[in-house]
This record gives sequence, C-alpha cells and structure tokens, in this order.
Amino acid sequence: MKGFYQKMLQVNKKHDNVKHPEHYTEGIEMWDYAMSHNLDFFEGNVLKYITRWRHKGGIEDLRKAKAYLDKLIKNNETKNS
Repeated sequence: MKGFYQKMLQVNKKHDNVKHPEHYTEGIEMWDYAMSHNLDFFEGNVLKYITRWRHKGGIEDLRKAKAYLDKLIKNNETKNS
C-alpha cells in the first residue's frame, strides 16, 4: 500500500503546475531550499532561475539569474562601503 500512495503523490505533483511544477521537483523544491537557508528575495531568485533554466525558460532564465545576481552584488557593495 505504501508504494501506491507514493505513486499517487508523484502523479499529483507532476500535474500541479502551481505547487509542484516539474522543473522544481527533481530533488528538493526551490522554495523549501530557500527557506531552509534563509535566502532573501534576490538570492532566491538567482537560484530559482538557475534551477529551472534547462527545463523552462532557457537562456532567458540565465539572463534573469544574472540580473538578480548583479542587483545582489550592487546592493551588498553599497551596504558594505
């Protein structure tokens, strides 16, 4: 019976594009990782776009990740000056 429920959870996760989109369900989900590591908005978005670029947005997601990383760097250079 345990195998049946695990299979049902996997099926439900694969079809839930809001809570469990396929590009985030290989291992730990992005929001769980971000929360467990206390990532801020910019850090979380860098990881989000890096995590999904091969499965969703392609090169555009890499550009978004770079934009958030550039902003994170700028914010911290200003803060640490």
